[in-house]
Amino acid sequence: MGKNHRHRRIKPEERSRRICEALHDRKVKGYHISRPARFMIQEDIPSAPKGRCNEHTVVLSEEELYQKAREGYSFYALAKEMGVNYNAVIYELKPRSQNPRRYKGCKDRYTEYLELFKESIE
Repeated sequence: MGKNHRHRRIKPEERSRRICEALHDRKVKGYHISRPARFMIQEDIPSAPKGRCNEHTVVLSEEELYQKAREGYSFYALAKEMGVNYNAVIYELKPRSQNPRRYKGCKDRYTEYLELFKESIE
């Protein structure tokens, strides 16, 4: 850098503080801070934070999900058919109240899916 360079260097501590403040502001405004979801249930989209669902998110309605269980799709087979990670499916079906960091208002679909799946394979 020459002596004519006018760019002010930001100290790492100040940069870190600014980033934290910006992330906090976005969170307060209702934006999703992390990566977008890879899989979501259609009925959950209205209550999800802005930015959690995008064009790469695979969306399935609750009825379509339960139909897959009735057809005998395991979680792994369902994930493979949709082209998503197995853990993304499990994460989305578990109830939200167990983890306070997650958004509220979504019900437990994991238990109902398992019950329908068990009935289909008997």
